Amino acid sequence: MLLCAISPCSLHVSLVRRAQQLDLADMALARAICVGGRDFVGRRVVTIVAAHLEPVLRAGDEQRMLLHAAAELAPVVAAPGGYALVYFHAGGVFAAPPSLQFVRQLHAALG
Repeated sequence: MLLCAISPCSLHVSLVRRAQQLDLADMALARAICVGGRDFVGRRVVTIVAAHLEPVLRAGDEQRMLLHAAAELAPVVAAPGGYALVYFHAGGVFAAPPSLQFVRQLHAALG
């Protein structure tokens, strides 16, 4: 299990460091987590697309996706003003949402 007794910020930092040592290009190509424009108050918009996330999770690549998310979103998370997270749950073959454990791990990975 990825979650541990350390603070969310230090978990985020450790995930980013681990991600920098790996080739996670395949996770980026999945396009499950994307950083878009800005919302009406100027926050960055981060989009999670369930239809793209589903194959990654089914293949057992949850940890690699968490590493990719932590590294990809590090500048967004660190930026002042915050960010808006949008989850699209449509178009997946199995129509099942990600597990609550994965969502909690993703939340912790974002710091």
